Amino acid sequence: MRSVGTTLFACALGVFFVLYCPSLLPLLKIFGIIYLRCLTALVIPLTAAVIFLAITSTLSAQHLAQLAKHILFFYVASSALACLTGIGAAHLVLTATPAISLGQTPTALVPPLALDTLVLSFFPDNLIGAFAGTNLLPVITLTFAIAFATRALPDRQRELATLLATTCRSICEKVLSWVLFFTPAALVCLLATILAKSDATLLKNLANFFAAVSLAALVHAFLTLPLMAWLWGGFSAYRYGPLMAKPLLLALTTASSMAALPASIEASEKKGQVDPRISGFALPLGATLNMDGSALYQALVAIFLAKLAGVPLDLAKEILIFLLVMLSSAGTAGIPSGGLILMNTVLATIGVPAEWISIYLLVDRFWDYPVTAINVWGDLIAVKAVHNRLATRANSAFSSDSTLSQ
Repeated sequence: MRSVGTTLFACALGVFFVLYCPSLLPLLKIFGIIYLRCLTALVIPLTAAVIFLAITSTLSAQHLAQLAKHILFFYVASSALACLTGIGAAHLVLTATPAISLGQTPTALVPPLALDTLVLSFFPDNLIGAFAGTNLLPVITLTFAIAFATRALPDRQRELATLLATTCRSICEKVLSWVLFFTPAALVCLLATILAKSDATLLKNLANFFAAVSLAALVHAFLTLPLMAWLWGGFSAYRYGPLMAKPLLLALTTASSMAALPASIEASEKKGQVDPRISGFALPLGATLNMDGSALYQALVAIFLAKLAGVPLDLAKEILIFLLVMLSSAGTAGIPSGGLILMNTVLATIGVPAEWISIYLLVDRFWDYPVTAINVWGDLIAVKAVHNRLATRANSAFSSDSTLSQ
């Protein structure tokens, strides 16, 4: 309850600064940026270390394949259900949305996402540059290659590499604990900055759209994912959720799955009792490949903008929206302005004029935060469900691990 009280106090303090101390907002913004940069700086080395240790652990190739199969199945299933939930909410709430005139055309638009851009984003052209940047996709690719190569080395060399990775992870976790100590203060700064940028008049004009996204988000976060947790992992998501408060709060306040990744790994292992070999393998992948919230949101936005533009949507176009969102939302996760690129591609494919992307830019600033929280919530549910499922199998390398079946 202490963390809940601290969070509520931080929210109230953020509102206070916006209303009564606007002159301090630039300083609060600077502190918030410093906090986010500290988190971001730890993402690459910590992610590389946990993936490396997960792959080079005592797990056999058969057990690694077993883990990957279960993780990928859960990720695809949850993202597909999220996308269908978004489409369903759009039909339920936005049926009477009238076509309107946009009035102004943006001058600079993002070009459609090309297949080669999506594929090449996984493969860096510079080893050092990949680890020096903030794009996690090439880091995951390189770490996989290095880890599997390490498995083929003699025992002594493999043990040395494992020791270095373990040391790197321990250092990052120690620094992370220092950074997370300032989370309540950072929450005040970030929330004040967000509230200062909000435009209530514009939000009121999009009330139906906000209702549709809220409905879809609530259904997926509190019904679909908990149901999957119970059916697939045999545990209660409603009891598991409070244990994951720290990573979910980080995702909600930073709008970054990558920033919340270190806290997700720590919470799932220490509070969720997830095997580190599973969390280290699944959560970094989920941060880039499992985008439940993004799939839900992008599908709903595409239908909403099509209705505003007066573009009729038949079953074929809605299936196309589903496929585009499913195939592209994961790949664009590590690309700068990836959501914008994806939406521009979807709109062009279904025949919506590119100028309507300006409406997306308007609403995305607000919804980026709760959507990211749903992305992280889906990852945390997946990693716990897969852990519990594998732990109950006699031929699994995880069968002796404890579970949290509540």
